[in-house]
Parts: sequence; structure tokens; C-alpha cells
Amino acid sequence: MTISLRPGGHIGHGSRICRHTLRWCCRALMAVAIAGCAVGPDYKTPAVEIPTQFKEGVDWQRANANPQASLLSTWWLDYHDDTLTRLIDEAQKANQSIARAEATYRLAQAAVMASEASFFPTIDAQMSGSRSGTGVGAANGRGTSFSPVRPGVQNFVSADLSASWELDLWGGIRRQVESSKASAEASAAQLAGARLSIAASVAGAYFNLRLADVNIDLLKQQQQLDAGVLEMTRASYAQGISPNDSVLAAQDTLELVIADLQATQTSREQDEH
Repeated sequence: MTISLRPGGHIGHGSRICRHTLRWCCRALMAVAIAGCAVGPDYKTPAVEIPTQFKEGVDWQRANANPQASLLSTWWLDYHDDTLTRLIDEAQKANQSIARAEATYRLAQAAVMASEASFFPTIDAQMSGSRSGTGVGAANGRGTSFSPVRPGVQNFVSADLSASWELDLWGGIRRQVESSKASAEASAAQLAGARLSIAASVAGAYFNLRLADVNIDLLKQQQQLDAGVLEMTRASYAQGISPNDSVLAAQDTLELVIADLQATQTSREQDEH
């Protein structure tokens, strides 16, 4: 850059232009730097248009997500079945997926607390101490020995206290807290999903067993009825009232019911184990 000097040592018009240009360049650089430090805009959930009602259901209501309520949900208690409640509790306590999800959720909660702590000052305190003593020498016939005739003891104690505080000028800490809370909510949803999956699986298997028990009882009753029909048909055939085909048909019906009963019992045993 060339600077022209007038007579008398004053800076010329060209230097004033350079200073003016330099000043504007510095301002532009500062504006860019400040803009780079600023955080992004607040996240806004995109609007999704959902019909207010459906033709299939007049009493339909929109469901609101509540992860905390999902964590505490015990919908199976509405069945008032002690066996079902016991099985679900045992399954959830022994399931490793739920244990892993619970650990992740606790870590996410701790991360939220650590992020929120960044809003407050950090205080560091240190303390140290030392002790020293001196003695006076005394002479005797065999030489000189040092003994604490008049010992002097000195204690030294030092303490340091420091505090630091990071001001959230650009919103970085606030964004970190928002991110930690979002991660915690996601972990809560995963934990609720794991618990719901295990509870639904156990409840489904339990209801299948109870349905199998009902079917077994019905098939046993049907077996008794068909056995009675077969006996009456045989008696009618012995008296010449019914043909032999009726006896064979009644016998086939009874055998089919017995086969269904055995298959249902086998399936029930497999589901139980």
C-alpha cells in the first residue's frame, strides 16, 4: 500500500481512503464473526393436518403423546388377574432389553442435569498444609549431638478458592440443554416401548393359554355329548330303527372331536413352555 505525504509530514487523501476502507473491512469481519457464533433458529414441529373426525367413529379423540405416562402405564391391572400381573412383573424384571433401556434412560437424565448445571458458576476449592520443626544442638564429652532442647514448630496452611462462569451469550449452553432433554425423551420412549413390548407379548401368550383352556373344556363337553349320541345311535340300530350308516357317522363325529381335543391340548402344552 502506497502512502503519499504532503509537505509538512501530513498524511494525504489516499491514506484517509485506506483508513476508511480498513475500518469498514474490520466491521464486516466482526459482523461475520458474530453471525458465526450465533446458534440456529428454534426448532418448530411441522404442522400435520389431521381430520377432526372420522365417519367410522363419532367419539374418536386425538391422542397426545406422553412418554412419562407411558413409563408408568400398568394397563394389565385393568384385567384384575393376579396371575397375569405376576407373569408380566417377572418378565419385565428379568428382561435384559428393559434393563439396558433403563440404564440408557438414567444416563440421559444425568446428561440433562449436567447440561443444566452449565448455567451456574463452577467453584473450585483447594487447601493444603505443612508443619516444620527446629531443634538446638548441645555438646557433650563424646561429641556434638542435636536434640530438641527448645523445639520450634511452625504450621503452614494455604487455601485457594476459584470460581468460573461461562455466560451463555450465544445460546450454546441452551441448545445443549435442549439436545440433552430431547435425547432423554427419546430414551424414555424407547424404555416405554420395551416395557410395552414385553407386557404385550406376555399378555398375548397368557390369553392364548386361557383361550386354549376354554376350548379344551368345550371340546370335552362336546366329546361327552357325541359319545352319548353314539350310544343312542347304536341302541337305535340294535332295535332296527336306525341304519348302520348313522352309527358310522356318529362314530366319525366323535373321533374328530377327540382328535381336535388332543391337538388343542398339545398346542397348549407347547405354548406354556
